[in-house]
Amino acid sequence: MQIGPVIRRTKRSNRYCGPAVISALTGLDTSDAAATIRAVTGLRLVMGVYEGHLIAALKKYGIEAREVSRYQGPARPTLAGWLRGPRKADAVYLIIARKHWQLIQGDRYVCGQSKEVVGFEHKACAMRARVAAVWELSRQEWSDHATKELPECLKRIRAVRRKVQELIDDIEDEYLNGGMTAADSLLHRAPRDHLIDAIRAIDRIDGDDLAEIFEQEAA
Repeated sequence: MQIGPVIRRTKRSNRYCGPAVISALTGLDTSDAAATIRAVTGLRLVMGVYEGHLIAALKKYGIEAREVSRYQGPARPTLAGWLRGPRKADAVYLIIARKHWQLIQGDRYVCGQSKEVVGFEHKACAMRARVAAVWELSRQEWSDHATKELPECLKRIRAVRRKVQELIDDIEDEYLNGGMTAADSLLHRAPRDHLIDAIRAIDRIDGDDLAEIFEQEAA
């Protein structure tokens, strides 16, 4: 497993650090990552993400998080201090420091603020931030069928979600900008509601459901 850049394809893509971590691990847009977190938590908006919610969302992509360190009080090391300690050279570490999620692999760093994979000298890497907890990440051993087909299927599902959301936004923008009368809005309300129902249905389709289907087919 390798860390990569944070993917934000549009101005509407999620800007927060939890979805950014998922994006850097999966190559998906942060809005797709936020959709997975919403499916896990039932939240309508994804901003700050609790550790349990983020770890549960990572499992949807076959990524396991094993806690290796947890610190409390004034004894918490800075990020610079933690980096000087023992760690595996090529392991991927998920770190929460100063309430900010970030990933480290070797001498490479990425988070929602750096956007790209950078070195520790980058301004986004807050070396004086106190580390609260660290997890080592690993990929689950799925069947070859699930491993090959699941990511592509997730991409297609979330591409459909983006298109549906764009239709909803277009309807609402047209009404708010005065391009639609109250009578017209009533005519558009039913299809808009159906589109919202479609969004909710898509959000209920998550990685575990698809992985189970693929595993059954492979068997």
